[in-house]
Amino acid sequence: MTTADFTAGTVPLGYRGEFKWRWAATTLHMFVAVVETPRATADVVREATVDLAAHARQLKGGMKALQSTRVVVPIVVAASVDPEARALVEKVQYKEAGAAPFPVIDCVGTGQVHACTDRLVWGAVFASWLRARVAASVGTPQGATW
Repeated sequence: MTTADFTAGTVPLGYRGEFKWRWAATTLHMFVAVVETPRATADVVREATVDLAAHARQLKGGMKALQSTRVVVPIVVAASVDPEARALVEKVQYKEAGAAPFPVIDCVGTGQVHACTDRLVWGAVFASWLRARVAASVGTPQGATW
């Protein structure tokens, strides 16, 4: 665990690297940041995602192997959530800055968790592992069937 300076301020960061043969011999580099804000907006979610992707690229550099990927999981913790922010995290995310984003909003005001519940376009082979880590950390997102 470490910290980094993001647009939203200094945030705690976590990292986990995982290799599995069943992922077609792929190494997954998962970066997690927790961003606290009074209200989750689409801009806050985008900034946290871009900042974390840049941080992941700085730490891991360019992809060194064909069977390797970076996933960034910005967790925005807020007392309330704008509808635009909720819609943003609930749709399928596409790779940005060389990293696959999986943004999450943890609304402490309502006790709800929001994240993509659809089939992932990227990383389908490790989607269940990633979602299990998110659910263990902040809970299962609203409407999730996984």
